[in-house]
Amino acid sequence: MLGKTRIRFSLIVLFIYFVSNLYAQNIVYDETEESDVGLRLSAEISNRFNRFWSVSLEEEVRFRDDISTFDRLYSTVAVTYRINPYFHTSLAYQHRLIQQKGKASTNYQGYLDFRHRGILSVSFSYPVGQFEFSLRQRLNGTLRTDSVNPLEKSNPQIISRTRMQAEYSFWSIPLKPYVSVEMFNPLNNPAYISDVWLETMRYTGGFTYRLDARSRIELYYFYEDEMSKDVNIGRNSGRVTITTEKEHNHVLGIAYQYRF
Repeated sequence: MLGKTRIRFSLIVLFIYFVSNLYAQNIVYDETEESDVGLRLSAEISNRFNRFWSVSLEEEVRFRDDISTFDRLYSTVAVTYRINPYFHTSLAYQHRLIQQKGKASTNYQGYLDFRHRGILSVSFSYPVGQFEFSLRQRLNGTLRTDSVNPLEKSNPQIISRTRMQAEYSFWSIPLKPYVSVEMFNPLNNPAYISDVWLETMRYTGGFTYRLDARSRIELYYFYEDEMSKDVNIGRNSGRVTITTEKEHNHVLGIAYQYRF
């Protein structure tokens, strides 16, 4: 009896080892690394109905590949409610038009991709002398319009963004320089990459300059360090390829704002 028990136990161990090896052989890990220079141009108009409510409309165009290629166009409408001088919250809808580089199903020809994003933000700011410190918590939910495998990509994709910022106001000139740091945390990655909790760190420096009582212009630069993972499951082989995508982006931005 003891000999039979040992044989059965050995067979079970061999079976588990075989299945584990087979599963491991079906998962392939890869890594890519890129660096790019981009440009963002935006214009925003906003109207403050009273001391609590305001609405805004913004258009933003982005360029990539060393500012040589159109990347995407964002159209955003937002409603903001100011709770008190220190807290305010906003709800926004963003339509996203993205120029994709192409894939096997499009014979690697570029194509336009449409997506929809909902944005919920809560911000806290507090002045200390000529400085103003702020903390913004934002929740993004992005819905893709194309068909995706839920084991490869989440749809909608939900990301939490936390930004800390310090701004300085001069007494003599209408100039406000600032610095900020922001982190991007995915909340519903597919099971294969559920361990990824921090995708992007963004470090920004810039300034806003008030042109007159209603308009101002903003110039900024940010460095973005991104490390995300992409899942691709072969249709026939069933092989899972998990690619770690590292990106180091340098982005210049110009934004114009008009309030009435």
